[in-house]
Amino acid sequence: MYLEWPYFRATIENAELALAKADLDIAEQYAELADSSETLECVKQMVASEFQRTRKALAAITGVDELLGA
Repeated sequence: MYLEWPYFRATIENAELALAKADLDIAEQYAELADSSETLECVKQMVASEFQRTRKALAAITGVDELLGA
C-alpha cells in the first residue's frame, strides 16, 4: 500500500518528517511543567513510549529503520 498509493505514502512521509523534527529534550522540558513528580514521570514515559512506537510503525511501513532514510 505504501508503494502503490501516493496519498498514503505522502501521509506516512509527512509523519516521518514530523517525527524526525521532534526533540524529546523539549518534550521533557514541557513535561517538567507538571505539578507533581509522579505526573512528570508518567508524562515523560508516555511521550517517549509513543515516540518509539511511532518510529517502529513507520519503519515497518516504509521498510527503512532510519527516519528519512530512503
